[in-house]
Amino acid sequence: DCRLISKTEDGKRNMIFVFEMHPDLCAALSLSPLVGHVMAITEVDGKKVRREYSPIQVLSHPTMDLLVKHYPDGKMTTHMFGMQIGQSLRFEYSPNPDFKWTDASLHHLGMVGGGTGVTPFLQVCRTILANRDDPRYAAVQSVSIVMFHSSRGDVILFDDFVKLGADLNAAQIKAKVHIVCTQEDMAGKDNTGVFLSSPPQTKYATVKEMWYKNTLRQGRYLPPADFNSKVIFSGPAGFNERVKKAMTAGGYGESHLICLDG
Repeated sequence: DCRLISKTEDGKRNMIFVFEMHPDLCAALSLSPLVGHVMAITEVDGKKVRREYSPIQVLSHPTMDLLVKHYPDGKMTTHMFGMQIGQSLRFEYSPNPDFKWTDASLHHLGMVGGGTGVTPFLQVCRTILANRDDPRYAAVQSVSIVMFHSSRGDVILFDDFVKLGADLNAAQIKAKVHIVCTQEDMAGKDNTGVFLSSPPQTKYATVKEMWYKNTLRQGRYLPPADFNSKVIFSGPAGFNERVKKAMTAGGYGESHLICLDG
């Protein structure tokens, strides 16, 4: 079991929970190929509830930070939001078999996330920055992140991603962060260097699909589809299906795409 140390609000219905990691969990996560997941386990009304989460920091830390969105009908999130400091929650290591980083062939990395699906990206990029002496991570030349949220007020971990972009650029890794607000008109570049945009506010589905295809095509905001590039995407199942369809139409093959969840 892991003891809750702190919890802090982050945007609408979001909370960052900091848990003290149990030594066994810490040891398991340290063996993760890169993106380590944890399975939260509890009982609600006499029934076991399980929910998978991605920590948002490098996994060598003695504490574990989780960003969680509260859903009114979500049994696990309701339980977590009701926890008091000092209480404990059971976690198990949950490996992600789809994400492997075994050699130094990856030069350009793209990331597409929806809502709290962006949280694994912090872990990935911070691991790259913390291991520049490892040939696998030293080979990375560029990172492009596209984040989808409903509105500017729904954007999570904004300051973390701004700092992440600055840290990557300082490490001679070309970085771009692009935020798409799906229900709010936005365009341009803000004073932090983050690009902002939104799809056309129209009832015509074909127009929106064309916009998604254009936004997620290779070479625009994301890297070109060659043997030195990968794009990982993460979010709700419906979001992942839509993104994969748009990226496939935009020129990416199966070998370029990695789904982290959904």
